[in-house]
Amino acid sequence: MKRRLQRFLLACPGFAALCRLLTRNHVRVLMYHRFAPDASNERAVGATLLREQAALVARHHDRWTPDDHLDLLEGKRRGGRCPVVVTCDDGYADFHAIAFPIFREQGIPAMLFVATGFVDGRTWFWWDRLAHLLAAAPGWRGEFTVGGRAVALDLADEDGRGRAWHAIADRCRFLPDAQKEEALRRLAAALGVDPADRPAPRYAPVTWDQVREMAAGGILFGAHTVTHPILSRVPVAEAGREIADSRARLEAMTGAPVRWFAYPQGGPADWNAEVRGQVAAAGLRGCYVAYQNQLPREDPYALPRYCVQSDPLHFRWLLCGAEWLMLSLRRRIGLSAAPGADYWAGTD
Repeated sequence: MKRRLQRFLLACPGFAALCRLLTRNHVRVLMYHRFAPDASNERAVGATLLREQAALVARHHDRWTPDDHLDLLEGKRRGGRCPVVVTCDDGYADFHAIAFPIFREQGIPAMLFVATGFVDGRTWFWWDRLAHLLAAAPGWRGEFTVGGRAVALDLADEDGRGRAWHAIADRCRFLPDAQKEEALRRLAAALGVDPADRPAPRYAPVTWDQVREMAAGGILFGAHTVTHPILSRVPVAEAGREIADSRARLEAMTGAPVRWFAYPQGGPADWNAEVRGQVAAAGLRGCYVAYQNQLPREDPYALPRYCVQSDPLHFRWLLCGAEWLMLSLRRRIGLSAAPGADYWAGTD
């Protein structure tokens, strides 16, 4: 029903332009993660779709940096056309291969938030190791317990492996990092798979040479911790080291100051007041979360973003401002605009 309504409204002449007019001071901060040459991977934005998205941004919107965003909030600049800030998290090699040339072509000063330990080869992400384990055991069927709940796994085909990944990843999301690591070890043993120490090419990070090339080509860089822990689930001192060390490493490797940070995972359960304080103490200018928090006064250390999906309709809806108007309406009539029960249950 919602998609039919969105499709109908976006087809109405003038609807998108009216939404842009009504939301001309709302900064749309887009959040990407993975990119792919084609549309075969549901968790990555394909090159053709990304080029269409970037062209749409360039056609109707001012292309801002995070510093421009904060300057607007502090009253240091005025908006022109509806502003868009483009960000991407983690630091995968596919950003350099696919996104970088498209953003450069469209004059978009995207910011890549880098987990520096990933680029240094010290770690690769738990969700990728999970996908690697599931792919290495085709045909396996059975139960696996994670987060105190049993999950039925059927790895007979790609769809089954996808369902298994979602089921386990959803239940791992709120677990402390040590428990996630323990779950991955048990899963590897159950599947009879030898976990790899290094990521397969599809999960590889950018190199520091590529980071410097992109910096020279107009890409901006922000810190995203060293090892990508959930900062609300580690001691405050450790969170502070992850934040400060990632910033220092990025500055050393790019030769440029780093003033921005993004919380790993970025949901409301993944950071807290103590973590926010560590970001501020590190001297960072601002920080992004991974959802629309709808705060009446935006906090520079909890600035909201929109997660971009491989769905052209969803992208047009949020980019024109319709999503923001709907969230604002919900808030005005007393309905929650925050993540709901499914999020906190680890199933959304």
